[in-house]
Amino acid sequence: MHLIKTDKKNICFVGDMHGNFKSIPYMMKHTGFRDTAYIFCGDIGFGFDKPEYYSQIFNRINRTASKFNCECCFIRGNHDDPSYFDNKKINRKYFKAVSDYTVIQSPTHNILCVGGATSIDRAHRKGVMNENAVRYKIYHGCTLEEAERNTPKFYWPDEAPVYNEDALNEIRDSGIKIDIVATHTSPSFAKPLTKDGIIKWLRVDEGLEEEVDNERKVMDSIYNKLKNDSHPVTKWFYGHYHYHSYEVIDNIEFIMLDMFRNGIFDLYDIKEK
Repeated sequence: MHLIKTDKKNICFVGDMHGNFKSIPYMMKHTGFRDTAYIFCGDIGFGFDKPEYYSQIFNRINRTASKFNCECCFIRGNHDDPSYFDNKKINRKYFKAVSDYTVIQSPTHNILCVGGATSIDRAHRKGVMNENAVRYKIYHGCTLEEAERNTPKFYWPDEAPVYNEDALNEIRDSGIKIDIVATHTSPSFAKPLTKDGIIKWLRVDEGLEEEVDNERKVMDSIYNKLKNDSHPVTKWFYGHYHYHSYEVIDNIEFIMLDMFRNGIFDLYDIKEK
C-alpha cells in the first residue's frame, strides 16, 4: 500500500486520455474547478515517448495547474509502460503517476487506485513492434535484442492487473476505510457484460479470452475483499471500454468513463460537503 494525502476540496475522475496531455490545461480552464484532485483512470500514454517529452509537457502545463491549485494523479492502464507507476518517475507537486494499491486520502474520501488491463489488440501491437525491430536490425546491422531496445514500444507484457491481498490487508489493518475505488477495468458483473465488441480480436489471439476473463476476476477479488473487510464503498470508477455507463449494483455506483473524444474529457466530479 502507498498513501498519498491531498487537501483538495474536490475530486474529479477522468476517463482514458491516450496521450492528450496538452489538453489538460484546457480541461482545467473549461471546468473552472479550483482546489481539485483529478484522478485519471488509466491509459494515460506513458511510455510511447522518451522521458524527456513528459518532463517538457509537465513544465508547460504546470502554470495552469498552479493557477487553479489542481493535482493530477494517473492510474496505470494497459496502454502505459508500468515502469512509470513507481511513485518516483513522475512525482511532482501537481502531477503524480501512482502505483497499484495506492490510497489517495482527501479530507472526506479514501480512494483505492488499482491499474492494469489486457490490450485486446495486443497481437497487432506486437506485430508492429516486431516489424519495426527487424527493419532497425537490418538497417543498423545489430542484434534483434538491441533493435528491440531502440524501437518504439506499443505493448508491455506485464499490463494485466494483479491481485495483492497483502496490500488490501495492510489497508484494513491500518484502519483506513475505502469509500471510492478507481481502476482501469471493471469487475465481471459491471458493464460491459458481453464480448461482442472484441470478437475479431478473439479470433486472432488464442489466449486473449482467458486473459480478459482473468483481468476481471482480479477486480472481482478486490470487490469481494473490500466487501468482506467492511469497507463502505459507494462509488467505483473505471475506463478502458471507451463509452460512458452508469449503474447501481449492491448499493455501489459503477461509473464507466468514456475516452478522450473530440477534444473533450469524460469527467465525474465529487464536491466535498
